[in-house]
Amino acid sequence: MKLLIVEDNIDLNDMLKLFFSEKGFTVIQAFNKDQGLNLFYDRSPDVIILDLNLPDGNGLEICHEIKKNSQIPVLILTANSSSEDEIYGLKSGADDYVSKPFNLEILYLRLKTLIRKLDKKEVKISKSIRVLTKEFKVFINGQLINFSPKEYDLLLYLWENKGVFLSREKIINHVWGFDYYGDPRTVDTHINRLRNKIINSDVLIENKRGRGYRFTDENKNQI
Repeated sequence: MKLLIVEDNIDLNDMLKLFFSEKGFTVIQAFNKDQGLNLFYDRSPDVIILDLNLPDGNGLEICHEIKKNSQIPVLILTANSSSEDEIYGLKSGADDYVSKPFNLEILYLRLKTLIRKLDKKEVKISKSIRVLTKEFKVFINGQLINFSPKEYDLLLYLWENKGVFLSREKIINHVWGFDYYGDPRTVDTHINRLRNKIINSDVLIENKRGRGYRFTDENKNQI
């Protein structure tokens, strides 16, 4: 699998290349915006790690350009940890967002999650819910339903752990990331939105005090 790393810090770029090469990736290095875009078109990578602050432009410009032409997963790296920067990144089409400094193994796990979604073209969550993962589209009873990126990730995470109660902490670490420091009750807000969107499907989201949330069949009552 080809990984394009767009990072102007030479030492960090080389460290990432060594680490991901040992994980089995074919690593392509770029050190500025123009080089990153040229290699994207010339080498057709499968996944991209993209620094937000580049010497010849903003990484979001690259992300926007990439997402206009493909559904390649893009993980943004940045020294800025503000929620405003994260929002801008996700609005530009980024699939995940990691703040520096970071743990390499956690970065690898986050990248693997993006790749796993890419590998499956279609996921049947239930008889009534179908997900086209390459297009990031969710169909309920044959109708296309609009999901935000976080709602989409939350839906798949609950499905991957169907029947298992997931705590707020686990959900935040998986969906928002280990470096999220916002209000943990954002999970409850997103769960409520998700419930409203799947209300006519054949699955429910249960919650149990002290244990968390889980997917279950329609014939069970919410706790």
